Amino acid sequence: MEPISDEEIRRLWAEHFQKYKQDAESERCCLQLVLLIVKKAQSAPLSGDWLRKLEKELKRLGVPKAEFDQVLADTGIAEC
Repeated sequence: MEPISDEEIRRLWAEHFQKYKQDAESERCCLQLVLLIVKKAQSAPLSGDWLRKLEKELKRLGVPKAEFDQVLADTGIAEC
């Protein structure tokens, strides 16, 4: 199985974010994408603090930080 491409992450986020509150499949997809984005940011070879690495990864992937933060807040994943 090949790793998911950045373009696929961008496409899936755009497709599922708008309906994640109403659709369980879209919610699961967004949660998986959040975890994947966090892993990518953690493994980024950048120096600096966590927030800077995350913001750079979100920008690179074309995922708006406000949307990312909204999924975290709405799903409670940030509290884990």
